[in-house]
Amino acid sequence: PDLAGDDALMNVRATWEDPWSFETKMVEQSWSFAELAAMDQTLLLKGAAVLAYAESLKAYKKAFSYEQKTAALGPAVEALSVAMQALPGDADLAEISSILESLQP
Repeated sequence: PDLAGDDALMNVRATWEDPWSFETKMVEQSWSFAELAAMDQTLLLKGAAVLAYAESLKAYKKAFSYEQKTAALGPAVEALSVAMQALPGDADLAEISSILESLQP
């Protein structure tokens, strides 16, 4: 980023397999560094919380003991706390919070 100007483009491509049709799908988007810098940065915190939540659920599923389950949920709880401070009243984050609370051993 230090060597690129504001007009330098960043291209992102996401590919996945549809779980019902097994069809490969793709979406592509391009942004300039200036556009990315001007975007609402709080959405990055929400995205980080959602990612931590998904990863924590995977770890929780594999956990055997109460200690392992608590540790598995820790990163999601921390990321969610930061995101909820930046986006108070966000319905998605509130739902994730209630699910995490119900999973606490």
